Amino acid sequence: MSTRNQKDDLLDQVAFLRQFCNAKGIIVDQCMFAQIEKGTANPSLGVLGKITSGLRIEFQTLIDAPREDFCLVSPKEIFPTKELEGQYKVWTCFPYEDSHSVEVYRIDIEPGGIYMSGSHGEKTREYITLFFS
Repeated sequence: MSTRNQKDDLLDQVAFLRQFCNAKGIIVDQCMFAQIEKGTANPSLGVLGKITSGLRIEFQTLIDAPREDFCLVSPKEIFPTKELEGQYKVWTCFPYEDSHSVEVYRIDIEPGGIYMSGSHGEKTREYITLFFS
């Protein structure tokens, strides 16, 4: 079984884009596609404009990171973003982003420790799950 790398995936995407543009009559210089595939050129803003127009998508869609359907976060793999020795540790599991309507933190409070936080806004809903060990 062979493993694919990012370059192979990108080449597949460029090849698909070339076929799509040809099928939809979007006029893009074929030499430009060849140079992109070889990694010797980057598309100009004009080329990207033609492609986004043909696809009927916003330019931002091309440069946004792909949306992930799921993500497994392990505290062992991330570092605390806030910590007070002997009191608490805070991990930012899912930070605030415009494209998400939730942010998630893990907070471990030591026995006898105190963690205080200010208000997060008038329309914010906060959910707390407690685990005792």
